Amino acid sequence: MSGKQFWVVLVAVTVSGVIGGMISDRLLRSTCTPAHANLSGPAPESGKETLVAHRLLIVDEQGNIRATLDPWGLRVNDPSSRASIGLLLGDGDTVLPRLSLTNGEEHSGTVSASVTANGVPHFALLYSQRGIRCSADDSCTDIRLHGKADGGGIRLAVDADEDATIVLEEADGQGSTGLRRLADGTGGLWISDSGGIERARVEVDSRGSPELRLRDKNQRTIWSAP
Repeated sequence: MSGKQFWVVLVAVTVSGVIGGMISDRLLRSTCTPAHANLSGPAPESGKETLVAHRLLIVDEQGNIRATLDPWGLRVNDPSSRASIGLLLGDGDTVLPRLSLTNGEEHSGTVSASVTANGVPHFALLYSQRGIRCSADDSCTDIRLHGKADGGGIRLAVDADEDATIVLEEADGQGSTGLRRLADGTGGLWISDSGGIERARVEVDSRGSPELRLRDKNQRTIWSAP
């Protein structure tokens, strides 16, 4: 290759690179909205860069609505509406960010997570209303395992003082058996009847001394040791 040919090739490559860069930049500008685009304030008109709509509906081949997208969230369901996915900011009146996955009708499985207006997170893993519910705030971390929505179950909790509690509850929430361990090393076991009255308690105080106390239905001590 002669020196003249070399310079001709160099100029051609340089010019093509500049033109290609300008074209690609123009194409990207016309098809993409920048990640840092302002999402607040008045909406622009629909155009090459932005699609403006208050609500979007996605339908299947039969014309059935399968998904909706609006300012409050995204909802997707199968043709029979048995299975659904929701990613929601609220219900139109109350801000309650939540994620939900559901499948089934009579015996349905549900996974949900939400955050209340006070910033308290909730998580639930349920099958026909049986399952696990969890929550946490400044005062307590709480985990509940139950047989049904209003049924008995097990509650595990740790409060802000690091006192830990395990409670076995009856269906009506009255009768219970519980075990508590306090952060100072003391603790105890109690048993309540179906009326919610504590009938027996075993404790260990801060000196390490144990105590057993039995009560009647009127909460009067009928036997204790030592």
